[in-house]
Amino acid sequence: MSFDQIDFLNNFVRFYGFKSISDYDSLIKMSSINNIDNINNVMTDIKKLFKLSGLNLSRKKYIIDSPNLAFCLLKNLLQQTNVPFDIIHKNDGNYVRLVPQNNILMNYINQHMINIIHNNINQNQDVKQTVNFNELYSSFKLENCYSKKPLKFLLRG
Repeated sequence: MSFDQIDFLNNFVRFYGFKSISDYDSLIKMSSINNIDNINNVMTDIKKLFKLSGLNLSRKKYIIDSPNLAFCLLKNLLQQTNVPFDIIHKNDGNYVRLVPQNNILMNYINQHMINIIHNNINQNQDVKQTVNFNELYSSFKLENCYSKKPLKFLLRG
């Protein structure tokens, strides 16, 4: 993910009916896309910035010819840039909306990880030094953690 990709996507989502990638109020029906020509006009830019091998667009010579394929492209680009979105299924069709990061959930996960570290430090008898928890957690970021195992280095004294 790069700033160029995000900058491009911020303008690209307008073809679908969003105002920007931070437009959390719009709900766009998948079958209502009528700007397919505009999408095809920027396909060379998309090919330069994003990986499209998963979509297999080469079979169609990189031409979007249906609203369904246009939404597959949008979903792929949103996933590559880590922009969160929801697909909502209703009786009259499928809709997509952009969603903000769930800060409540992120705070809960951060707090949960801190409790795991506290419990592990309290259970570890080998720690003979005083641990400054504020200093320990000031640089802690959930994005850098992939599992509990990488945090074990914090427990060694």
